[in-house]
Parts: sequence; structure tokens; C-alpha cells
Amino acid sequence: MKFVKFCLLPVVVLFVLAVAGGYFWVRSLPTEWSVSKSVLIDAPVADVHAQVSDLRNWEQWSFWFAQDPNTTVSYDGEPGAGQTAMWQGNSTSGRYEILEVTPDAMVRVQSSLQGFPQPTEYTIEYEPDEEGAFVTWTARGTGEGLGERMMGFLSKGMSVAAIEFGLEQLGQVVQAGGAPTDAAAPAEAEAAAEEAVEEAADGE
Repeated sequence: MKFVKFCLLPVVVLFVLAVAGGYFWVRSLPTEWSVSKSVLIDAPVADVHAQVSDLRNWEQWSFWFAQDPNTTVSYDGEPGAGQTAMWQGNSTSGRYEILEVTPDAMVRVQSSLQGFPQPTEYTIEYEPDEEGAFVTWTARGTGEGLGERMMGFLSKGMSVAAIEFGLEQLGQVVQAGGAPTDAAAPAEAEAAAEEAVEEAADGE
């Protein structure tokens, strides 16, 4: 019996250390986070604004709509502040709401995903450039409790993938005159999300 207890002691100690380490790691996560990416699109600012200020256009380039080819989307409201979009797919569901619009300059959108207690806020800004429109997409989130901080950490990683995917597809759509393009396959979008989460973990 003493031998068994002696053998189990290191296991118990390692388990306690792992739990304590995980607890303090989560506590070290910030209560606020943000990520931002920029791209130059060879098109007028007005064309970019026309795409991002109407949620009905987001099906052509939104990362979350590309997750599942069977995703269904319902809309409410006219383009601009107050417009909403709710989507339901096999792998994810959520809601977009346009919070603020500045003509030919900025759109602010709230993104809520099923399973995540805190929403993510997107700000897409665009300004004229000699070669077209300089577009910056920023994602922000908050989380006070330990669970919210952990979910915020995951949201940050997925937001990197969502922004990179969205900017690439947005550029293609705008430069094609607003016509649909061959978006990345859902499997590629999912792989991008997993890679972004791993990169976020490595960066902490």
C-alpha cells in the first residue's frame, strides 16, 4: 500500500501543478483584445463602402458564411445602421448587426457567435489611396471572468482568420465589380481558423 501511495504521489503533484498552471495562465490573459489587418484594394472607396454597408453582400466574402455551404441566412432592415443578419449552418451559427456607418469611410458591426458569451466588434475603415482604397479591418472583444477570457483568447485567434479571409475575398469581389467569385472552400476556411488559434497560442 505504501508503495502504491509513493507511486501515486508524483502523479497527484503533477496534476495539481498542471491545474494551477492552467489557472494562472488563464488569469494572465487580457480582459480586452484586438487584432487588425490592412489591404490595398484596386477599386474606388465608394465600391468598398457599397459592399460592407449592406449585410446582404457579406455572403460573398464573409468567413463565417463560407464555413458551411448549407448555411442559411435571414436579413432584417435596410442597408446601414440597424440592419441585421442571422445565419445557421451545420458547424456554426451567429448574428451580425451594423452598429454605425460613416459614408465612404467606416462601418462598425457586432458579430455574435453561438457558444461565445461575448460578441466581437468589427470596424472596417477605408480611405482613398493612389492605387485604390486602403482598407483596415479591426476586431475587438472583452472578457472579465476566467471563462470569458478563455473564450476571448479563442475569439482572437478565429478573428485573425476571419479578417484575412474576409479581406482577400472582399478585394476579389469589389475588383470584379461586385460579382460573386470562387470563394475558398469551407474546409480551407476551417483550417485557417485552426491555424490562427494555434498561432495565437504560440504568441501568448
